[in-house]
Amino acid sequence: MNEERERKEMIIKYSELQAKLEALLKERNEILEKIEEIEDTLSSLEELKENVDSLFSVGSGVYCWGKVMKERFLVSIGARVLVEVDKKDVVNILRKREDTLKSAIKEIEKEIENIVSQQKKLAEGIKKGS
Repeated sequence: MNEERERKEMIIKYSELQAKLEALLKERNEILEKIEEIEDTLSSLEELKENVDSLFSVGSGVYCWGKVMKERFLVSIGARVLVEVDKKDVVNILRKREDTLKSAIKEIEKEIENIVSQQKKLAEGIKKGS
């Protein structure tokens, strides 16, 4: 009877770990998408030149043609605050954001490895109890 209760507890713990693992995988994918977006933005910035016709997104899949009159950009720094910076500073800001996100990915991957390891041990215990 006691072994059956321990087995049920292991199954519950395994399920809890699985839910946490799925949440971490979702978070990891969202961060990877943000990293990809930053890389796309950096690539676009490299191609952007003053006084050259360019296509700009105005949102919701709508674009317009325009010219960059000077290489100054508005960058969101949070709390609905925008700062005007030059191209070099935009690149630096984006690189820092990218580095922060990559560090977060490494931490998440460590957590994922830990959870998978715990799940393997639990799976072995559950099988032994069968």
